Amino acid sequence: MKSSPHSQQATSLLAQWQETFSLALFDQLTPELQEGFQETSDTACKQRFAIYQNNIFYSLATALGDLYPVVKNLVGDDFFTGTAGVYFRQYPPQKAAMVFLGENFADFLRTFEHTQKMSYLADIAELELARHRSYHAADKDPLVAEVIAHMAPELLASSSVELHPSLHYVSSSDPIFSIWQNNQEDIHNKQDESQQESQQKTITLGEPQQVLVVRPIYTVCMYHIEKSVYDFIQHLHHRDTIANAIENTLKDHLEFDVGQSIQFILQTQLITHINQTVDD
Repeated sequence: MKSSPHSQQATSLLAQWQETFSLALFDQLTPELQEGFQETSDTACKQRFAIYQNNIFYSLATALGDLYPVVKNLVGDDFFTGTAGVYFRQYPPQKAAMVFLGENFADFLRTFEHTQKMSYLADIAELELARHRSYHAADKDPLVAEVIAHMAPELLASSSVELHPSLHYVSSSDPIFSIWQNNQEDIHNKQDESQQESQQKTITLGEPQQVLVVRPIYTVCMYHIEKSVYDFIQHLHHRDTIANAIENTLKDHLEFDVGQSIQFILQTQLITHINQTVDD
């Protein structure tokens, strides 16, 4: 049954009004929008709109804090809420699904005037987003290690591998893995204040760390890895053959332990498929 021209027009006008209202929530109430409100006074109209607007920002800030709990813990509740308010005014949510909320928060923290000098903060946000994305990534069964063990060394060396879709890796000039670990205890209130302060003193900013994040089956796992292993995994992720990945890694890291790194990759169940090279 086709809708009438009148109902189509009404639907179009409603959609326009909803878009205008949504834009105003992340900016300010306009006189044009206010004309459509049924209120007896200008003050009451603005107050009610402000309440609704505050509720929206409170809900969004809460959701953002759930996604970035360590960032929130590092800067404090009030600072985080204020920062979230600025962030959402600049980058209102564009997708209905909450899984996409705050995707560019790390980039925002790198340019926001009050956090841009805190380089580790954006990297921590990137790490927490990696955990979030890893959790929601597609499921795929890891390759059984015995399959690789029974392959001829020459064939294995000339093959490339497919890594798990939940795999993410983050590199930072600061000790982000240590910072993340220390704040887990603080967030869950498992230590008293003196113990927390003692732990924080053991972390020195400016010490680079690389972190691998993956969810091979049910649980998101994080590993602090050496730069050589980080680069090796990157080469594999870019579909280099295993031989080329080893060679390219050794160019930059003479200390690279090939056997130990491959064993680590098998233990963490990163490989889901082997693409064998077929000779003509």
